[in-house]
Amino acid sequence: MKINVLWIDDLYKIQYPDYASDAEFEGIYLTGFESHEEGIAELEKNLNLYDAVILDAKVKNLKLDVDTGLTGLTASRDYINKLNAKGKYLPYFIFTGQADYKSNKMFRQSYGDFYIKGDDNQKLWDDIVDRVKNKADYFLKEKYSILLELGKNAYLGKDSYQRIFDILKNAFLEDNPVKDFNQLRQLIELVFTKFNLLELIPEEISAPNQASRFISQKHENFDHINNVFHPTFAENVFRFLNIVQDGSHLSDHLNLKVNEYVNMQNNEYLYKSTVFLLMDILISVKRLIDDYPNRETNKTFWKKKEETSFTFEGKIEKDTEGFYFCGEFALNEDFLLKKNYKVGDKIIILEHALNTFYKTKSLYPKYASKIQKR
Repeated sequence: MKINVLWIDDLYKIQYPDYASDAEFEGIYLTGFESHEEGIAELEKNLNLYDAVILDAKVKNLKLDVDTGLTGLTASRDYINKLNAKGKYLPYFIFTGQADYKSNKMFRQSYGDFYIKGDDNQKLWDDIVDRVKNKADYFLKEKYSILLELGKNAYLGKDSYQRIFDILKNAFLEDNPVKDFNQLRQLIELVFTKFNLLELIPEEISAPNQASRFISQKHENFDHINNVFHPTFAENVFRFLNIVQDGSHLSDHLNLKVNEYVNMQNNEYLYKSTVFLLMDILISVKRLIDDYPNRETNKTFWKKKEETSFTFEGKIEKDTEGFYFCGEFALNEDFLLKKNYKVGDKIIILEHALNTFYKTKSLYPKYASKIQKR
């Protein structure tokens, strides 16, 4: 693989023999210019020829300049950043003979990582090869950097970084993306877990559908005192969950039959539109975490509704699919077996919640959370 690199350095003619042969051994071919003005003019004429750019720290700004300084570096960096912002990914590397910059925090804060001539040559060649060979990946990381920030511990945690990147790479770099709706669902579950930790959503709400109802101000057990969730965000979460929860399973009892539909359509548009919806949700998630980091304060934004007395009497029944129920209430099979309850036993339902189990919620909209024998 031949890698063409533009090198802007006022001393490139003197240093070229020392560096060119080593670079060419790695498949890197250098073309040098002494000033920002000349180097960028070349780049503008032959943009598609170059795979990367090397910038000297102290370099001439204009062709006729005598003195060198950081002005030329700044101008070149800003020009390349503007190119990249428009969708052209051109990595640049600062390669300087100023060894004292190693201890210069201000320079590093202003310009980022850099390489010292004589000390970091091989690392520079290796990094150029890596960035060019994996250009698509790096471009993705640059373009969607705000989404990938959610991979920090302050947001969704380090494990989520690779999850987010894998989703973006699959959706936007693969010719035939894998339509993995379960992967999308798992990420939104991390969001709800973070919201639980911050008490933006009450900790006792763990099921995704219940979390969505809370965000939409429709939860039967909670009132909002200060609603922090924009209604469009709430709607996006609701629609997103409808697709990914259905698309994460294979069953004849699904309402939407997402996987059947995707296979019938034979395109990636629904999957990609769901990814885009997730991306918009994640941007809002980042803002919410930034704006409301205090758990105790967040707990004042909502309150639990006062409990009202409720009872429902009936018999335990079992449908043709093997699910236990009593009237419009779904029953927990494990609990029934543990307590030795049988079909036909009379029970009193003392507490209930919304049934969120995808296989039974359309048949039994409520879930009996506390029962006793009559």
